[in-house]
Amino acid sequence: MKLDAQGKLNAETVSASLTFVGDELRPDEFTNLLGVEPSFVSVTELPAKFTSGVMCVGRDCGLWSYDTAGRMSSRDVGEHIRHLISLFRPLRSRIEEIRPRPNVFVHVRYETTIAAWGLAPRIDADCVSGIAELGAALTVEPINNGK
Repeated sequence: MKLDAQGKLNAETVSASLTFVGDELRPDEFTNLLGVEPSFVSVTELPAKFTSGVMCVGRDCGLWSYDTAGRMSSRDVGEHIRHLISLFRPLRSRIEEIRPRPNVFVHVRYETTIAAWGLAPRIDADCVSGIAELGAALTVEPINNGK
């Protein structure tokens, strides 16, 4: 992994996912509402002792996730985030109507070397703004490739 001419970090592999998690979120209904095929879905019931009491206690907790892995070959983190934003921004009004409102997360993963562990990808202001428009929390996960 190295910095390009603009000072951006280009990793060996990059992916980003947009995930919705919420009480009684039904992945099949959510897919129909959005018209987008997910990369991963799950429904589980979490007992109260495993949760903070904020969500999914004693009810079905649904997870719906769309991931750029396998859909994009770019090693630029910003391109992956922009893909998510361009796909889901037009669907924002549909998402905002869902009750109870699901939690929304954007998760970026990139492969790094031990030598570059202290470096992080630069996330441009337009990406941060787009993530905020979607009401999403952002997490970034470097993955050590062992080199």
